Amino acid sequence: MNGGRNAAVGYLYQHLICVLDSFQDDWDSVIVEPHTDKEKVDILWLYETGREKYKKAVQVKSTQNIFNGEEILRIAEEIKNNFKDANEYELILIGSITRKLR
Repeated sequence: MNGGRNAAVGYLYQHLICVLDSFQDDWDSVIVEPHTDKEKVDILWLYETGREKYKKAVQVKSTQNIFNGEEILRIAEEIKNNFKDANEYELILIGSITRKLR
C-alpha cells in the first residue's frame, strides 16, 4: 500500500537534490531519471570542458531505516557497474547511518 507513496517521496527527494545542486556547479545540462539499461542513475549531470564532455551520475537513496556500510557499498558498486559512461559518481543518502559510520 505504501509503494506509491514511497516512490513519490523518492522522486520528490531526487528533484529537490537536483534543484539544490544546480546552484553549485557550472553544468551544461541535466537529466532527471535518464533512460539507462539498469535504471541505477537518478540524475545525470553533463558538463563540457573545452572539447571534452564530462558526465556525473548521481543516485539518491532515502530510507526511514538505517543505512549500514554493506548496503552503502552495494549501492555504490551497482551504480558504477551498471553505468560505465560516467566520469564521476555520487551517492546521496537521505536518512540515518549506523553509529559506526559517523
